[in-house]
Amino acid sequence: MKTALVSHFRTARGRELVVEWDTPAHSQKAWRWNQDHYPDPLTPLFAWVHGDVRSQDAPYADAGVEPPAPFRGRQVPAGFQYVRLTPLDAEESPSFIARARELGARCGGAGRVWDTFAQPRAEAAVRALQAASPGTPVAELSRLYHEAFHNTHIGGMVALGPVVGPLQGMLETLFESNEAGLLVQEIGQGSDSATMESNRAIARLADMARAAPAVRRIVTAGGSQALQSLRREAAATAFMAAFDAFIAEYGWRAGGWDITNPTLRESPADALNLVRQAMVARDGDSASRTEVVRRRTAALQRVEARLAGDPARVAAFRALAGELENYVAVREGRALWQLLATGSLRIALLNKGDALRSAGTIDAADDIFFLLPAEIDPFFAGAERTDLRSLVAERRSAWTSWLGDKPPAIISADPGLMPGPVAPPNEAVVQGLPGSRGRVTAKARVLLDFADCDELEPGEVLVCVMTSPPWTPLFAVASAIVTDSGAAFSHPAIAAREFGIPAVVGATEATVRIQTGDTVTVDGDAGFVRIETRHHGG
Repeated sequence: MKTALVSHFRTARGRELVVEWDTPAHSQKAWRWNQDHYPDPLTPLFAWVHGDVRSQDAPYADAGVEPPAPFRGRQVPAGFQYVRLTPLDAEESPSFIARARELGARCGGAGRVWDTFAQPRAEAAVRALQAASPGTPVAELSRLYHEAFHNTHIGGMVALGPVVGPLQGMLETLFESNEAGLLVQEIGQGSDSATMESNRAIARLADMARAAPAVRRIVTAGGSQALQSLRREAAATAFMAAFDAFIAEYGWRAGGWDITNPTLRESPADALNLVRQAMVARDGDSASRTEVVRRRTAALQRVEARLAGDPARVAAFRALAGELENYVAVREGRALWQLLATGSLRIALLNKGDALRSAGTIDAADDIFFLLPAEIDPFFAGAERTDLRSLVAERRSAWTSWLGDKPPAIISADPGLMPGPVAPPNEAVVQGLPGSRGRVTAKARVLLDFADCDELEPGEVLVCVMTSPPWTPLFAVASAIVTDSGAAFSHPAIAAREFGIPAVVGATEATVRIQTGDTVTVDGDAGFVRIETRHHGG
């Protein structure tokens, strides 16, 4: 009888976290908690989808490439998703790079894989999810979700990984590590993106609201009845037509990568909150575009100045930099289609849940997130109705008990791969990673939920766990960004560079150690936040 490989860890609350390793080889790798995308534990149904290995691997096989390191196995103890941190080794890397380059060659270059291959496939899968009937089996919904989600990685992480890695390595021979990382990021900026397109759509709605006094009054006042008031207001007809068009285009987009995040179709008031924020935002799109291009040009010039006298290395650098010219467009395009895939899967599952609710087998449509395919699909095949409410209640209670807890950032059965003891932190300093250059001192605003976005005041430092594209209009309101998670090419870092404001990402515990009203200094070059004064008000 096979004995399970088991490791035991502790969460921030001191709760035991049991990890049952799926293979001996995986137990000897390091795994990173994917807090960037899934800060809360996955519900049982979404955990099942993420464990659907056959559907996950199929897009890579169809493309003739191999999965990148993070998707070579996953661990999901208590619903917390861990992805592989250990990079590809000497036996894995050559094949991965060779196949990625073959795909790039077929598409006319690494930067063209997104437009010509990956994005069309992701879009087709998303449209199929949106058209799915309640009777569509969960396994088919999972297949479509993975087809969309992992094609976005084929167009980004797979195709451009063999470009980013060598460029980073080259620059680290010329500059200190943090500076090399910032330069790579800035060289990848410069192209327009789907995120900025949606941001401009919000800005146009804000312009329309400012231009019509009755609309401006209602939007500025906000409140739960604002949308109903706008629909009754004769002067708001044009505004509401444009607003409805925005929801039609972006309404399937979820607020985050987890299916527990509502879409804008379900919560259009969130979009109206963004319009209200855009009404007080600085007019920064054209200015930020100019600044981004200036920074990219300056970065290119700095590197070439260091390489002067070495024509071969200059040529190699220019070739790599050229392939990264549309990197932001790919990264943000990926994020758009990932969130559309998440939102479309969510709606498809809720439609199934609503059918179960109508039949009296569960109490609410979102109870379906706490069921498994074997418990869901028989209902749509005409099987006898089964009361699933007690099962849902039990699983929902177990899931809820983990909410707000934090598992270890890294896990492994090999003690040598685990991080060593950390020195007690300087209470006044929160260390993170450089995300976008600049230094700002201002009041902090801690936001734990996208629905609270209208609380951000102009000029405040936005402190949050992570941002996704729907948060982007807030970057024109905030003076700087600080996130608990993320890395150099995560959404908050990219968006902050687009708006020319400082950002510190991967600042673990920032949302815990910084409080709304604290005065903080954000240093985007050095990657830290210093708490200058504490807020003691009510």
